[in-house]
Amino acid sequence: MLPVGSLNPVRSLNPVRSLNPVRFFDAVRFFNPVIFLCPALLLFLYPVVAGAQSAGSLDEAADAGPSPAPVVPTPAIASPGLPTRTAPTSFRPPMKHSDTGKVPAYRVEKITETKDQPHRATIDVQYPVFIVDGASDKGDINTYVRSLIEPEIEAFLSEVEARGQLPEDEAAGGSSFRCDFEPLVATEPLVSLHLRCERYVAGAAHPIHWTKTVTANRLTLAVVSLTDLFSGAEDALDLIAMYARRSLRDTLGDTDLLAEGTRPIADNFRAFLITPTSLQILFDEYQVAPYAAGPQQVDIPWQQLRSAIPTDSLLQQLVQ
Repeated sequence: MLPVGSLNPVRSLNPVRSLNPVRFFDAVRFFNPVIFLCPALLLFLYPVVAGAQSAGSLDEAADAGPSPAPVVPTPAIASPGLPTRTAPTSFRPPMKHSDTGKVPAYRVEKITETKDQPHRATIDVQYPVFIVDGASDKGDINTYVRSLIEPEIEAFLSEVEARGQLPEDEAAGGSSFRCDFEPLVATEPLVSLHLRCERYVAGAAHPIHWTKTVTANRLTLAVVSLTDLFSGAEDALDLIAMYARRSLRDTLGDTDLLAEGTRPIADNFRAFLITPTSLQILFDEYQVAPYAAGPQQVDIPWQQLRSAIPTDSLLQQLVQ
């Protein structure tokens, strides 16, 4: 048997195993720092671990994004002879389009409907209704915008009725009428609205697209025509026609369709937008080119039209 003094407390696996008081107190003296350090170490580590868990929870919440806003149902507004109108829940604030002007306040009017007879047909339309004198049911501009859209909807519904019931392969996708608007173009004197529409009747080879535009005084919202902005309507139309034909000839070629679609008459240039730098003319499919070529656009710099712009025209601010 080994003598008592030969036991090293550091190497002993169970130092309290013996009742020898020397070995017992040596073991206590060895483990005493560990016994007191463990609680202190736990007290130190707990805030660190808890903080890391809290930060992780915040990161997960941030990744998940904000809670979705509650969906507020919108009541329907009856409109005789036309699809259901969805009432707006709020006004859209003015949007700044450029450094020269701001878009007037407006709300978005929506028209939606789905018909199942004589075959499935859907209507999905939205357009702006401008706030005039604190209300959205006033102003010639709103009347004018509706006059561009509502007859097209009625014509579409009539065409669907005329087509009647179709074979299953033709009626599979149904008919559709869609209309939306681009961000409004605002300059200091004027604001322009660009409506884009598409109509497809089941059984047709392809849909038809067309453009509607409205330009108005930015402050009064009075609708203005293209010829209202120039001193001599005929001279202005000659300049616009010449520039448009020259610009499109490079890509479309010198065709009869181009010559007819750019004749200097107001109806050929009815779709126009006023931008800070140019007069933008929009041509629908088939007007100056075949369907496959798609719609066309010509931008005429204001300097090119300077001679036709009178000194009292709203365009003078854009020419200078």
